[in-house]
Amino acid sequence: MIRGLIGAVMSDSRTAVQNSQYATIVKRALNTNSKGDRPFTFQTAARMIPHPAKAAKGGEDAYFVHRVALGVADGVGGWTLSGVDPSKYSRALAAGAHARAQELDEADKSVEPLPIMNAGYKAAMDKVGSATFCVTTLVGNRLLTANLGDSGYMLYRHGELIYRSIEQQHNFNFPYQLGTNSDDTPDTSDFFEHEIEDNDWVIVGSDGLFDNVFDETITDMVRVHRNVDELADRLARLAAANGANESFESPFAAHAQSYGFDDMIGGKLDDVTVVIGRITAARQPPITASTALLGAVAVDAHDTLRFFEQTEFLAVGMLALMAALWCAVRRRAAKPAAAAVRRRMHAAHR
Repeated sequence: MIRGLIGAVMSDSRTAVQNSQYATIVKRALNTNSKGDRPFTFQTAARMIPHPAKAAKGGEDAYFVHRVALGVADGVGGWTLSGVDPSKYSRALAAGAHARAQELDEADKSVEPLPIMNAGYKAAMDKVGSATFCVTTLVGNRLLTANLGDSGYMLYRHGELIYRSIEQQHNFNFPYQLGTNSDDTPDTSDFFEHEIEDNDWVIVGSDGLFDNVFDETITDMVRVHRNVDELADRLARLAAANGANESFESPFAAHAQSYGFDDMIGGKLDDVTVVIGRITAARQPPITASTALLGAVAVDAHDTLRFFEQTEFLAVGMLALMAALWCAVRRRAAKPAAAAVRRRMHAAHR
């Protein structure tokens, strides 16, 4: 009993420290974004390959993607022994988090990891099960992260690994997790912030990725595959293949051996989820009457880039019309002005 009380006190103290750290990193991020705009967004790709025995139901992992938020939840498979489908919990967790990210974004509020993780946690409370959860968001010029359990993320710049999250485990193969009968909560997560630059890459994955592909191999593939869709697909396929390879000296086997399981060898057959976000500087369209008119129309987040390109085209077209009218009034030759406009239009659409 005394040991349990001591453990509870230590857990509460750890949570208090983490909450203080979280408040500090969010404050710093918001200070870099006093205008409340979205200087960076994600270009995303995702690939999920379920465990062969779970393929019929689509596996037990879940993920969400949003223009300023990414998340991966890994349903704890042990619940199947109790007749529970772990995918129901992980999917409710991811869906609740995604819905909150959408709400905050549409309200022009900062999309921070802890509030959307809390929203997912609340949305899944009526489900039996548990899951690990990793959430990353863009606030100002910062990447803010909350990671609970053994899902995780990696941050790359110019092909170099900047940061790799560390798993949270109570014991070997017993990760921190949200859900039924667990004392872990979103506040128990590890919180980090990272200054970001245009064209940084974030890889968020379930343990099916990290248990079966070494960090060095992931880095090599980041350097080779500069397309997010291609990289997500290649990483997921490699992890699934290694997981099925009984003779592969996997990261999971190496970890098991460090705990004294000397005979452990091979990959870990599991669901594999890979979500990639390439961080891109948000394009700002010219301030014109055309822009204001189009800006009043609701535009889907995925069409933002196309919207900006159309706006820029209309703005340049308006300049062309004004130039032509000016030339007519001044009785000047239209050819030099038209040529100049064509050059501007060509430069704008290179």
